[in-house]
Amino acid sequence: MTLSIQTGVNYEYVDQATGKFTLLQGGTRSGKTYSVLQWIVVQALTRAVTIDIFRKYGATHTNSLLRDWERILADLQIPHTVNKTERSYKIGQSTITFCGADDPQKLRGAGRDIAYLNEANELTQEDFMQIDFRTTQRVIMDFNPSMMRHWLYDLAKGPKADQVSFYKSTYRDNLFLSPQIIRSIEDLQFTNPAKWKVYGEGEAATAEEI
Repeated sequence: MTLSIQTGVNYEYVDQATGKFTLLQGGTRSGKTYSVLQWIVVQALTRAVTIDIFRKYGATHTNSLLRDWERILADLQIPHTVNKTERSYKIGQSTITFCGADDPQKLRGAGRDIAYLNEANELTQEDFMQIDFRTTQRVIMDFNPSMMRHWLYDLAKGPKADQVSFYKSTYRDNLFLSPQIIRSIEDLQFTNPAKWKVYGEGEAATAEEI
């Protein structure tokens, strides 16, 4: 199946990353989540893989994450079947499941080839460890840098550092934003400098700043 797909910088980051762990740090609307979901679709179409997409709480998959996923499948006209009860999608020979780290059966159950941890800063280090143990190929994590000290930074600097690819993006890297959204983000420079640092510049703020 030939795809005509417009991708952003975060797609390229994920596609070119080396090592088991890919960290995507970025401000709001930098295109991290959408790009990773696009990449997952391409992987599912080109080889047989089992992919689990995690949020801290399974119930939050009903928000923009799942809407973005459905939009990508519709826009690209991807043939698929869905089990709504399990929140599991079948694309070719691949299975993609939306999971919550609050589900012990999924967190400590069967393994997968690829794990995507959306808003990984909400997960605990224990959550990450259990997912890592059961993931054979790639663990992709995106997050807004809402704090300077976090296990994600420890991962990038610790014993696994040679397996980590770390990238940073901001709204400026998302070529598909409307002028209105850009204006709303840039207004933070004047209305809330601490939030501008996190959501606009994609940098971690100190507790004192927040």
